[in-house]
Amino acid sequence: MIRLFGFAFFIVTFVAAMAQSASDPTEVTYIDLRINLDNLMNKRVKIRGGFNYLNTDRRSFLIKNGEGLVLIDMKDLQQETKNEVLELRNFSDIPLTVIGVVNLVGVQNDQPAIRAEQIEIEQAPTQNIYDSRKGIVTVPEIRVSSFRYLNSSVVMQGRFDFRETSQQTFGLWRGVDEVQVDYSQLPVDTRRQILGLQNFSNRGMRVTGILRLPTTSDVAYKLDATAIVLDPEVNESQSSAEETQKKTLDITYAQILRESERYLNKTRITKKLKEIDPKTNKVKEYNPIMKGAFEVCDPQRKVMQIWQGEDSIEVNYHDLPPDQVELIESQKPFNSIIFDITGVVRVYPKTPGRFFFEASKIVCEKGGV
Repeated sequence: MIRLFGFAFFIVTFVAAMAQSASDPTEVTYIDLRINLDNLMNKRVKIRGGFNYLNTDRRSFLIKNGEGLVLIDMKDLQQETKNEVLELRNFSDIPLTVIGVVNLVGVQNDQPAIRAEQIEIEQAPTQNIYDSRKGIVTVPEIRVSSFRYLNSSVVMQGRFDFRETSQQTFGLWRGVDEVQVDYSQLPVDTRRQILGLQNFSNRGMRVTGILRLPTTSDVAYKLDATAIVLDPEVNESQSSAEETQKKTLDITYAQILRESERYLNKTRITKKLKEIDPKTNKVKEYNPIMKGAFEVCDPQRKVMQIWQGEDSIEVNYHDLPPDQVELIESQKPFNSIIFDITGVVRVYPKTPGRFFFEASKIVCEKGGV
C-alpha cells in the first residue's frame, strides 16, 4: 500500500511539474526567433529588450534585442498596460520584459512577432520632465528614421514663423529646423485663427498632419495639417509672476524671445523684481542657466540640441573641459536625460530673431545613459 501511494504521489508530482514547465515561457533572443521560428511558433516565450519605436497604428511597437528588432503586438493587453507603453519615448531604450506567444499576427518585413500577454517596464521614464513631449516628434528624430514617419500622421510642436496667405501655408520652426505647414484643408474657424496670427510672432502651437517630403529646400519637411492647437498667449504680468516664484533663475527659450535684450550676451543677470542680498546690500545676480532634455549632438561641430517645451535649442559646448565633453558625447540620442547648462545666450548672425546657448558648465541630472 505504501509503495502504491508513493508511486501515485510521484505520478501526480511529475504531471504537475510537466504542466508547470509547459506553461513557463521560454526565454529567447532575436537570434532564436530568426533561426528557430518554426519550432517556436505558437509557443509562450519571454524576451528582454530596449523600447525602440511605437508604430503609427499605436497597436504595436518594436523592441531592440541584441542587433535585431522584434515586433510586439499589444492587441491582447489590458488598457492600463497599453497606456504605460504609449507614454514611452521613441528610441529611449527603456528596458522591457515581454511575455507572449510567437505567431504571425502583425508580422511586417519578415520581422519576428510576439503577441504580448504581459509587459514589465523595468525602468519608468521618469527622467523626462517634459510631459508635454508625449507623442510629439521632432525633425532630428524624423531624419534618423524617416521611413517610419513619412506619409504618416504625426504631431509636431514649434513656433509660428511666416505665413504665405496665397498658398495657405506657414513656417513652423523649432530650433534650427523649419517645417512648411499646409493649412488649406482645416476647418474655417481654424484657418481664421491662422490668418489672425502676426508674422514672426513666435506663437507656440501643436500641429497634427501627414508628413511629406519638402517641396522646397528652405524647409526640412512639409506637413499637411489635419488639426492645429495654439498655445495660450503669455502676457508680461504672467511671465513676471512665474519668474519671481523661482528661487533660481532657469532661463526658458520663451523668455529669451520675449526679452532678448535682457539676456543676450549677459554672463550675469538679475531677476525682474530686483532682489537685494542682505549680506552685501547689493542686487543679487545669477548665472544664466538653461535646462533641457537631451536630443542629439554633433561631435564635429561640438553642438548638442536640447528639448524645452515648444523649442529645441542648440548648445555650443566647444569650451567645456574634456570630461564634460565626453559626458555629452556618450549620451544616446533622444534619451531625455536632463541637463542644467550654465552659459551665455548668443544670437545667430544670419537669423537675428533666433538664439543659441554657449555653455561654460553642464550638470547632467540622473547621471546620463
